[in-house]
Amino acid sequence: MNYLHHTSFGIGVLGVLVICFGVLCGLARFIRSELHAARGANVDEDRRNLRHLLGYYLLLGLEFLIAADIIDTLMKPSVQDLIVLGTI
Repeated sequence: MNYLHHTSFGIGVLGVLVICFGVLCGLARFIRSELHAARGANVDEDRRNLRHLLGYYLLLGLEFLIAADIIDTLMKPSVQDLIVLGTI
């Protein structure tokens, strides 16, 4: 059972890393887009792509975190954990 705890922890860390990577990529694209906007370029398409990119990484990271929570709940199910899992 100890290996499941380590697996769950690893999946959770992976989820956080995916979210952090997405935020960093999104920040770089945002800065580039705003610099182009300051020069007078039309950046509507860039901003739309930025929202899609950031949303993709946020959702992917959250899916990893939910998977880690499900594994934790299967290892030691308490009533509170089952309620949280049921609401998710």
